Amino acid sequence: MKALIAILVGAAIYVVVALHVAGPIQAQLATGSHPVTLSAVTNSVLALSPNNTRGGALMQFYCSNANATAFIELFDATNTAAVTLGTTVPVWAAQIQANTQVSFQLPIGGVQFGQGIMVAASNAFNGSGAPGGNLSCAAAYY
Repeated sequence: MKALIAILVGAAIYVVVALHVAGPIQAQLATGSHPVTLSAVTNSVLALSPNNTRGGALMQFYCSNANATAFIELFDATNTAAVTLGTTVPVWAAQIQANTQVSFQLPIGGVQFGQGIMVAASNAFNGSGAPGGNLSCAAAYY
């Protein structure tokens, strides 16, 4: 099954196809990339990239949502304290329907971050409320 998803990247909105996949979270990574698995993404901001003194390019991103529809949001910040959910505008965001697993088709060259990659989930776009439950995500970045 495929779904169209609108994704906000900076000031531009892209419509992409997201593939719904079945099975456990797995990432097939390119050589030199940094794999990350986050098993409890909710409305507490988490650092996706451990070295937050530099940015990077998010090349692959996958999330599983076993609960109510949620929004996954990525922020360009040096640390988690620099992000205030509901106030800080995400550089990338997508809606994830209930009971789905989505492998996002990111732009060629990935989504660029100048400082560090922070991630959170909420119950609304640019919201601060907790989603219906934790999301599980996997990513690869350079």
